[in-house]
Amino acid sequence: MYSLQRLVSNGSLATIKNLSQQNPIQMQRCMIVMIHKQHSHQTATVQSKLNKGFASSSTQSSSPVSPTGSNTKGRSLPAYMVFRQSSPATSSRQSSAGHATLAWDITGSDAVPIESTTADTYATRPLVLLFAWMLSKNSQIEKYREFWIKRGYDILTVQTSPIDLLLPSIGGKRVAKNVYNFLNKLTPKYDEILVHAFSVGGYQLGEFLDRLYTNIDEGDREAERIYNAIKLILIDSVVFADDAPPGLSRAITTNPIGQPILEKSIATFLKLTKRYTFDRYKVVEAHVIGNKGNIPSKLIFSKDDVVSNYRSNFEVIDGWKKRGIITEGKCWEKSAHVLHYREHPEEYKHEVERFIERVGLAKDPKRNV
Repeated sequence: MYSLQRLVSNGSLATIKNLSQQNPIQMQRCMIVMIHKQHSHQTATVQSKLNKGFASSSTQSSSPVSPTGSNTKGRSLPAYMVFRQSSPATSSRQSSAGHATLAWDITGSDAVPIESTTADTYATRPLVLLFAWMLSKNSQIEKYREFWIKRGYDILTVQTSPIDLLLPSIGGKRVAKNVYNFLNKLTPKYDEILVHAFSVGGYQLGEFLDRLYTNIDEGDREAERIYNAIKLILIDSVVFADDAPPGLSRAITTNPIGQPILEKSIATFLKLTKRYTFDRYKVVEAHVIGNKGNIPSKLIFSKDDVVSNYRSNFEVIDGWKKRGIITEGKCWEKSAHVLHYREHPEEYKHEVERFIERVGLAKDPKRNV
């Protein structure tokens, strides 16, 4: 039997193949250890830059605040759910109704049962479901939270880890269930939801749609209500299933030696576990591309992004247009993966604001613009 140490040390594709034939579960564990090792190395080299000048806005709360200012019957949130009263840069802002911004994070795929606490509470503000890119930091996401909070939205940020992506049945699917349970049982009822997804956050969006579709087919009226509340979808730097190996490997490390090895290892892993991984990616990707609710959607990408294939982006946009879906695409000649807002801030804001206005949402009276 090949050891974890041998696989992690040399990244041998032959080792992965041999191990997968002997013990597929051990092979999956090896891949996870390899990813954590690469991520730990990457984190150590950039941590000081990421943390410089950043005051974390994550605060645990045992009694999240509802739009009416009351608590949620004293119940504690599961450990994977983090409540924020509001973002640091916008803590003094309140909605026109005088209620503070509500913001939460879902940070993991733990399966924890929760009881409903807000069944009769209705939101006074719209919600943005922000599906973050893999291994994103709070300091990197904060500018997007501020963007939406300034425009009068509550925020739910959803994180997807490498393990959640590589093991969909116990990762991404559980994250999607957590998001659904959170919206169904812990938050006020939102009648207007916008989605802003980044990179592999597009995969997690697909898992969330799959959860909604499954529940709707089972007669779940709350799932139908949540789905009907989704009014607009924005996807920045979407990663298509066929591009998962380069996308995931580059999200974990940019080391010129480690990244190609990790990419090949992930590609081999997905090939050997196709039934449980790659095939699942194609299913949830079809949910996003299929867009059976004809939800207005916009893709944001660039021609030099090796992770998000610009030709595939244009194909999706063309398909939506042929179906009569309100859709747009913004493609830059040069712009880094998930960094379009940083590199083109004014143009990015204009593109987003113009699209939500085109859809007819910009002048909603619930917003505090």
